[in-house]
Amino acid sequence: MIRESLDHKIQRQLSGSNYRYLTRGWVLQELALSPRTVHFPKGQLLWQCRHCFTSEDGTFWSSSLMSLANGSYTAGSFNFSSLRSSRNLWWQWIESYSTRDLTFETDVGPAIAGLVSFFQERTNLTPVLGLWLETLAVDLHWGLQYRKQSRPPPLEPRESEFPSWSWLSVLPQQDVDFSVPGQYMTSSASLHINFWEVKWANLAFTSSLMKSQLIVSSFVRNATINVPTPATWTAASAYRVSVLGEPSWRGVCKLQYLFPEETSQSVTLLQLSQENTGRLIIDRFLVLLPQRENRRHFYRIGTGDVQTPLSEATIDGEERTVHLDLHFSELDRQTLLLV
Repeated sequence: MIRESLDHKIQRQLSGSNYRYLTRGWVLQELALSPRTVHFPKGQLLWQCRHCFTSEDGTFWSSSLMSLANGSYTAGSFNFSSLRSSRNLWWQWIESYSTRDLTFETDVGPAIAGLVSFFQERTNLTPVLGLWLETLAVDLHWGLQYRKQSRPPPLEPRESEFPSWSWLSVLPQQDVDFSVPGQYMTSSASLHINFWEVKWANLAFTSSLMKSQLIVSSFVRNATINVPTPATWTAASAYRVSVLGEPSWRGVCKLQYLFPEETSQSVTLLQLSQENTGRLIIDRFLVLLPQRENRRHFYRIGTGDVQTPLSEATIDGEERTVHLDLHFSELDRQTLLLV
């Protein structure tokens, strides 16, 4: 008897386009946290657990088939032995969650509550509205990549019960890819958390958010973003960032919102971290815009980075293992309230 290989066939059967179950937001935590799942696609039943996928007729078995949730929920992926492996799993979940549909936008918090609780129990990290306090200097660098033919919404941050610095404030979204933050272990944080507070009406994530506050201090620069013309804008557009009087600034940023085109927009840049890759020094920052009602409160509207070849990063008396005052300086440290 000759049988067709089920590997690609099962992948097609269980892809999001053919299996509407996988497009739903509430389903992610159901799949990710269930030790065992039985699927009922066309043809035969399929068994999924954290060890393998197997078919009802016994002709297919795989320990490496791409997970239905987002990538690989074999036993090895549930590895909480290090901060790096734990964060990899968390951001895989969020990357998958960001592509899913919700009937009610108000479910964006409740539909992720189980994953937050599970992750907190396994890691002892402190949840801060979809981010984690212990790695906040890196987690804040999340972003959205708009797909072909899709454009960011207008500049005014959308109405949401969540603050602009949390990815919960921009979901659900269509036609976007979620950009996950970098690895915690490779970065030197510049950001200091001065104060934070999150108050829920009742249980976290499943009740209304009553109050959120985040006060941080870091190196701050005033800058200008050059907005491309409509004819040159694409889903991959990166906005150029320049600092007055400093031609060496070669920064770029990605924005969640769209400025009026063919303009130059004043923004504030808040450094998050600096990374030495061995070839480059990368300064990562948030792009902020002051609130109209209170110019001392800032919306997070995007992220960016400025890169310097290591050969150009030598500063007299400085060791390359510590923070270098290349594009942000300790003298520029300020305290800001993010909303």
